[in-house]
Amino acid sequence: MNKQFIKHDASKVIPSEQLALESVSNSVKEKLSSAAIAEVKEESSKSWRSCNNSLDELEEEIEEELKSAQTSVQRNRLPDGRILLGN
Repeated sequence: MNKQFIKHDASKVIPSEQLALESVSNSVKEKLSSAAIAEVKEESSKSWRSCNNSLDELEEEIEEELKSAQTSVQRNRLPDGRILLGN
């Protein structure tokens, strides 16, 4: 190939069909790969946001249950500090 460059001047050498096909194929592969990665990242981000929202809702529910339980304990506390169970 180097001999052809020297003999015919580089601007006159036309790459082989195989070389051109490989170049185009690699370019297409890179673009498809980039697009696929971007799509996966977007879907993953949506899933994480959904999970975080669910987690926030569960944390709020737990806080409410905890407050309710603390209120119930305080109502059932006897003057001597013991807690009346069963109510």
